Amino acid sequence: MAARPPEISPVTAFLYIAMLGSLFFLFDRNQSADDILNASRPNADYVHAFSYGFNPFDIAEFRRAAGYYKTLQLGNFKTGMMHGNLGFCYYYLKDLPRAVKEYEKGIEIDQSLYTLYYDLAWIKMQQGDYAGAEELFRKSKFLMPKNLDDLLGKLHVGQRHAGHEVFPHYMQERVPRDRLMVNANLCFIYLQTKQYQNLLSMAGEGIAAHPQDPQFYFYAGVASFHLGFLKESLVFLTKALDLAPNYAEAYEYRAQLMHVLGEGQGYLNDLEKSKLAKSHVPWQRPRDIEELHHWDDGILLFQIYP
Repeated sequence: MAARPPEISPVTAFLYIAMLGSLFFLFDRNQSADDILNASRPNADYVHAFSYGFNPFDIAEFRRAAGYYKTLQLGNFKTGMMHGNLGFCYYYLKDLPRAVKEYEKGIEIDQSLYTLYYDLAWIKMQQGDYAGAEELFRKSKFLMPKNLDDLLGKLHVGQRHAGHEVFPHYMQERVPRDRLMVNANLCFIYLQTKQYQNLLSMAGEGIAAHPQDPQFYFYAGVASFHLGFLKESLVFLTKALDLAPNYAEAYEYRAQLMHVLGEGQGYLNDLEKSKLAKSHVPWQRPRDIEELHHWDDGILLFQIYP
């Protein structure tokens, strides 16, 4: 008599079906973008707000966000922007090698998105690769959109999404701030590498575009000092301090200048003012225009469904 196969209980059968369903989900690469987006969505508001300095660091949220973008990539929805958002997460998870790798992948896919070059330049600058950072910042500056239509084209967003409020806001708010920061970061690089003629030129460009920004006058004053233009240096540094009376670094450099000019009392006064500024809240650029770019999930969807 043939042996009877073992009976399978309803519970065991249900578990088998659930396992098969899970495998189907894992290996189905044709599911819709909406399904993938909803499967592992992080708190996008948190991630975006963090990049503007509104939230404290939460490693769990950024790990979840990284998993979210990697899940999107498994679904074959690959865009340069998506790699950029994943690089953003790795940066704040302090995994710089992976962050660099994601930004480089993003640039391979999309050579027109300036934020990929900007963010990679920022990381290289933090790592001390000033030559690499300079090249990438200049590329980013060249690619910055000139108007709303240019922005939509470089984001690869179809005309049916053109009326969304995020695009004019980005063009009016973020792009000008990024242009300012490219100039400021290039000035920083030229100061670190002692390229004082380039520093003076870039600072002059910054002053022309942003006449109320004290940092560009500071950079112009430092460059003039090292190039031997002492009177011009005094004018620039004094203007920086007029705009930002708590600019400790400007007081320090002006003190050096006073010493060279033989102004002993001015030298002592500026050293004292520098110490006073440091003891309170010395001037520094607001964090919200220095950080990397995290693109809203809605724009990712606009790219997936142009």
